[in-house]
Amino acid sequence: LAGRCRPAGDEPPILLLDADGNESLAAFSDAPLPERALPENLAYVIYTSGSTGRPKGAMNTREGLDNRLLWMQEAFGLEPTDRVLQKTPYTFDVSVWEFLWPLAWGARLVVAEPGGHRDPAYLVRTLRAHEITILHFVPSMLQIFLAEPGVEECRSLRRAIASGEALPYDLAQRCAVRLPGAELHNLYGPTEAAIDVTWWPWAPNPAHRVPIGRPIANVRTYVLDAEVEPAPIGVPGELFLAGVQVGRGYLAHPDLTADRFVPDPFSPVPGARLYRTGDLARLGADGALEYLGRRDFQVKIRGHRIELGEVEAALLAHPGVREATVVAREITPGDPRLVAYLVPDSERAGPVARLLVLEREGLPEGVTPIELPNGLAVVQRNRTETEFLYDEIVRRESYFRHGIELSPGARVFDVGANIGMFVLEVARRCPDAEIYAFEPIPPTFEILRHNVALHAPRARLFDCALGEAEGEAEFTHFPHLSLISGRFPDARRERRVVGGFARRELAASEQGGEISDSMVDELLDVRLNHERYARPLETLSGILRETGVDRVDLLKLDVEKSEEAVLDGIALEDWPKIRQAVVEVHDEDGRLGRIVRGFERHGFEVTVEQEEALHGSGLHQVFARRLASVAAPRARRLGPVEEVWSGPGRLIDDVRRHLERSLPNAMIPSAFVTLPALPLSPNGKVDRRALPEPERRAGAGFVAPREEVERRIAAIWSQVLGIEQVGVEDSFFDLGGHSLLAMQVVSRIRDAFLLDLPV
Repeated sequence: LAGRCRPAGDEPPILLLDADGNESLAAFSDAPLPERALPENLAYVIYTSGSTGRPKGAMNTREGLDNRLLWMQEAFGLEPTDRVLQKTPYTFDVSVWEFLWPLAWGARLVVAEPGGHRDPAYLVRTLRAHEITILHFVPSMLQIFLAEPGVEECRSLRRAIASGEALPYDLAQRCAVRLPGAELHNLYGPTEAAIDVTWWPWAPNPAHRVPIGRPIANVRTYVLDAEVEPAPIGVPGELFLAGVQVGRGYLAHPDLTADRFVPDPFSPVPGARLYRTGDLARLGADGALEYLGRRDFQVKIRGHRIELGEVEAALLAHPGVREATVVAREITPGDPRLVAYLVPDSERAGPVARLLVLEREGLPEGVTPIELPNGLAVVQRNRTETEFLYDEIVRRESYFRHGIELSPGARVFDVGANIGMFVLEVARRCPDAEIYAFEPIPPTFEILRHNVALHAPRARLFDCALGEAEGEAEFTHFPHLSLISGRFPDARRERRVVGGFARRELAASEQGGEISDSMVDELLDVRLNHERYARPLETLSGILRETGVDRVDLLKLDVEKSEEAVLDGIALEDWPKIRQAVVEVHDEDGRLGRIVRGFERHGFEVTVEQEEALHGSGLHQVFARRLASVAAPRARRLGPVEEVWSGPGRLIDDVRRHLERSLPNAMIPSAFVTLPALPLSPNGKVDRRALPEPERRAGAGFVAPREEVERRIAAIWSQVLGIEQVGVEDSFFDLGGHSLLAMQVVSRIRDAFLLDLPV
């Protein structure tokens, strides 16, 4: 076993000690065993936690291990023709009996390949190829194994042993159906008492329960109340263990030993001790024990014993987390998972904290938050438009071409701000910029206000429009197409342009079906539904006088056919204050030429560009720079050292990476939920019952599978995860996946594509 079981760390996971606690020999070492028999007072130590701090080594006696193995042989009667599959990692206490039981009674030991215990397809192949008769499962892995095609062909199996976590009744029933020739036995026990202490052979029963059963030979169990007195039948209490298998304590942890290994008031033997398991149980009228869960913050997830406090401590070590709590929830029946609840730090993750408060207070009807690909969370009403704005402003940098740049402390006028995407991009590129944003449409201005509040740029907002003179003007708002809202609507042009997009959209959704004019008209009637608002009109020069601004480093205009009116509102003496301008121009009746000539008259170098996607639309982008400003200092960008988390998804991703560096995989939560505050009970403690169910995290947009391979893989994910919709860019773990389910996905992909895909 030496080559396979050499530990990776400094300390082996199993140690053999003499009566004085000194190391007698290291199990699985390369040194030969002593010729003399092992001393009777030998103890073995199995580390029960290697997460944070010093691991807890549970010291068990040779006598206790002997008792466990002798009982198992008496109960199950291992024969020389049996084949036991050793698949449990040797850092897990179950591996002790897997190794020693078949070797002690002359059966065949079949050793699984490393990692094979998580691969259901490999297990099915191994069981059939080696005619395995006995093997062990943690219930969560048994559930995945039973879903594997070909399980029913494992006819050699005569006994399956389950332990490590609670065994659900419906899982036991499914095992009986899928493996009709195999007995199923439910065992229970902590590492501190030589692996297993109770046993129950499963059989259908009207109560639909799977007890942990009765104590094995030379072990006593007690269900005790808070006064350490026996609880009546049917009344819950804490489970205590006594007898030959109770260990000596924890290696080098006298305080923890004194807390868990307590004097046995029921034993006449001097110095006898009870082990307090921390598990809640009750005794049935039939004498069988029923497991009810933990009394402390320790849980079992896929067979791993986890202290929730250790996970919480690791979460709180992240600078973006102010408060945290962790619970175990059954997101799907029989599959408990860790869920972490986080309260973001109001400084390091200020935008996330403010978004959560905003959601709690209530957003306007139809307004929802989404997280953009750059990690920025914004609120919006139309996802398609928001993604278009992100693509245009952030990804394609449509306003920062042809030499347009921002100097430190730049003053930027955003006329036609819409929901604020350009405002936020300016703040990202130039954190100390002064931004003046104008949006006259009330519903859109409300969203702009929220987004500016979320990310707190130095922005001043104006709920008015700019034009050629002060006064009032009527604006048309298209709720389903806010990008074409404006002062000068052109019904025929709007219907023509939007109709082209609508026809392409219908063609994609109908997948080759005939598109009639009536179908397009029906969609247009919805998209072009509108409302009108009378809004105040100011001039740019008037705003400059009102605010005292003496220079404009960048003037951005996107005002839907009002661009000439805005430029006409600039007094002659104010033109020299403008250094750069980017204007979206609707070229109608020679408008583009007039605007270009106007900039050139005022001393600007002008570049006109029309993106390929806009060919035929009449839309052009005009970039104007004063020749004297070509050598202006470059913008100060937000560097990678900046650690302000701007969206819940980006924060959660970073927290997950932080946990992966400090905790073993089994202790990393499957789901993360951000909250503005943790719910408290009347006594001020966290009210765990009031914590919400985790929801699927919203990304920047759902991307449906686009071809056959993607559709088949998405279908496999959907089946394994038990969810209806899987997108191409979704994260397996964000959707609730974990390592065991990942093995199941790999197995199904292998079968579907005849591809040996590594995990």
